[in-house]
Amino acid sequence: MIDYSYGIYLALAIVGFILILVILSSIYKEPYTSGFKVKVYKQLNEIKAVLNNGNSFSNRDVIIRLDSILSKVLQKHFNNDLSCGDNIKKIKHKFHKETYQDLWYYHKLRNQIVHESVDVTSDDVKKAYKVYWRVIYKMLSNS
Repeated sequence: MIDYSYGIYLALAIVGFILILVILSSIYKEPYTSGFKVKVYKQLNEIKAVLNNGNSFSNRDVIIRLDSILSKVLQKHFNNDLSCGDNIKKIKHKFHKETYQDLWYYHKLRNQIVHESVDVTSDDVKKAYKVYWRVIYKMLSNS
């Protein structure tokens, strides 16, 4: 009589190894495709082109658009559909305290723009662009 138990154990070990590889590859998959990154950088460049407009409506629109882009980047990073604020809380450890606080300031400013029609200065828009760009760039680079 032939003992097939060795072959069965070997087959099970191979199947187990393949399953582990599949699981690991799905866990370590990069969240951002190159197409997504290109789209985000294109949107940031379009916003940069209107930074010096000085128009109050345009200034408010820039802050809202920057926050929207960050929201999409963070949702893609965490593979969720949480609000931008909820996802910002998850990235606190990735940034220096000052950058993180600036990001919160501009996210709150975005909320004031939307809910209270607050005006935004050109200086605020330029500073906000730098903060959002820095955060988005780091998120896309260190995925």
